[in-house]
Amino acid sequence: MGRKENCVCVFVKNPVLGNVKTRIEKEVGAEKALKIYKKLLKVTLNNLINDDWDTIIYLSDTVNDLKEYDFPKKIQAKGDLGLKITCAFTDLLQEYRKVIIVGSDCPTISEYDYRKAFSELADNQLVIGPSTDGGYYLIGLNKNAPFLFKDIEWSTEKVLDQTLQKATQKGISFAQLTTKTDVDHYGDWIEYLEESVQI
Repeated sequence: MGRKENCVCVFVKNPVLGNVKTRIEKEVGAEKALKIYKKLLKVTLNNLINDDWDTIIYLSDTVNDLKEYDFPKKIQAKGDLGLKITCAFTDLLQEYRKVIIVGSDCPTISEYDYRKAFSELADNQLVIGPSTDGGYYLIGLNKNAPFLFKDIEWSTEKVLDQTLQKATQKGISFAQLTTKTDVDHYGDWIEYLEESVQI
């Protein structure tokens, strides 16, 4: 039996008070940060209900949360973000031809963006969605490439550049999606709400 076609893997932290959106927590407190996080999760996961791909949630600590979402759930590998991503791709690319990983920080990722990403993976090994902070909100592969996630300065403005530099050095073909903004600060959240009202 061959591999299935498309999978979206969502990396999330378990929604526990004091465990999520720590930068927002410093600005508005833990309870409000948790509420914002849950709303971001809801938007992200509702946008992934689609028959054209499988969605799998990778939680940070336990699979006992988010029972209201009818997606398969797994636990992220232990280690830094690079190792977590590497293990998820290694696992999922054995079962799927194209795998995309996202977090829940970018509520403006649309169905079009996911379709565009999968489309780009027909001609490129790597697809990446740049974020305005120098990182990325989406990354996808059709063939495993663990070196992309080694020796990256995670949570800095260098993440995107370092990743694409590694891809270029290894001759990996890649495509970039539209740049978007992650909700990392309370101001980002307010801006997102204001833009959502205007749409």
